[in-house]
Amino acid sequence: CRVNGKLHIQKVSGNFHLALGAAHDIHGKHIHQFVMSDIPRFNCSHTINYLTFGAYYPNQNLPLNGMSHTIEQEGGGVFTYTLKLIPIEYISPFGYRTYSNTYGFDYKYRHIPPPKPGQRMNAALPGLFFVYKINPYMLRINEKRQ
Repeated sequence: CRVNGKLHIQKVSGNFHLALGAAHDIHGKHIHQFVMSDIPRFNCSHTINYLTFGAYYPNQNLPLNGMSHTIEQEGGGVFTYTLKLIPIEYISPFGYRTYSNTYGFDYKYRHIPPPKPGQRMNAALPGLFFVYKINPYMLRINEKRQ
């Protein structure tokens, strides 16, 4: 499947995810409802074609663009991307200002093996999880004409 969209995030740390099941808010808590036996069949192999936090500016570094991960083992998986966002003020050679963000990331994968006959399934929510923290300082990039 292909997922595409835009999210409006506050200027505080947070997370967003793509995961198995139907999402519900119950008593102020976000939960996913799914059948445990679906976990081994939910393959969340993926390619991140484009992920940005804010407007484009020249020479922008977007390290997750083009990143691919494939689950080759039987079972499900949990991909966690921990992102550190750095606010950017880009000033063009003509004096135009663009406010955006760049980011660095760390990545972790946890495999959820299918249960062996007579064993219980490991309880885990398979999917892609993006946890972001916004740095309290801003980086100013000021390009000058030669």
